[in-house]
Amino acid sequence: MTGVEKRRHFNIFRGEDNDGQAKSLVAAIELKQPAVRTVLGPVKYQRKYTYEYSLIVNGRRQQVCRTTLMSVYGITTERIKTIKKKLEAGETSPRDMRGKHTNHKTLPDTVRENIRQHIRSFPTYESHYCRADADPTRRYLPPGLTITMMYQLFIQHQRDNGLPESEKWAYDDIFNREFRHLSLSTPKNDTCDQCDIFKAKLADATAEERVIIEQERNRHQAESKYI
Repeated sequence: MTGVEKRRHFNIFRGEDNDGQAKSLVAAIELKQPAVRTVLGPVKYQRKYTYEYSLIVNGRRQQVCRTTLMSVYGITTERIKTIKKKLEAGETSPRDMRGKHTNHKTLPDTVRENIRQHIRSFPTYESHYCRADADPTRRYLPPGLTITMMYQLFIQHQRDNGLPESEKWAYDDIFNREFRHLSLSTPKNDTCDQCDIFKAKLADATAEERVIIEQERNRHQAESKYI
């Protein structure tokens, strides 16, 4: 799959609402019965289903691995697991219930803003290959970080400062709806502090300086492909 195809799939997916994204994922994940079942281990440890992942490329369905699907759509393993559970439950057109809790209005605006500020406090990085293989606005959170860890740190911060807490659904909801440019999944290629430095320099550079900085950045990114 080319970089152009990846960007096209990513942009279409991100342009959909939560229900539309859920339908796209259902279309990309096929649940199948295992071809062979083992009779040696306990039944509870035997695999009930296997999965195949695919995307439409040039009008034809192309099989991909789970990692590729996550990379193209910029989603986490947790989102894949959620769709799998719905498919196993027989939901062929599952709705994505993120952002549809009836008790959202009970969360004070001050707590919502505290959550936003906490999410913004985490350092982010851009991929070496963001210009060629992904949305250039996408940023990656530190490797190994999960939304559960972020929420736990938020609760600790609120307690340490005597501030009101929130339930996890509120933290998840704000992250998923308002910070779609952030990714918890590890990018296919390494992130790089040097790329961030170039980006910061370009923001304040003159036209002549931009030419030199962009040449240095392009050389750095080209060299990184062979590291």
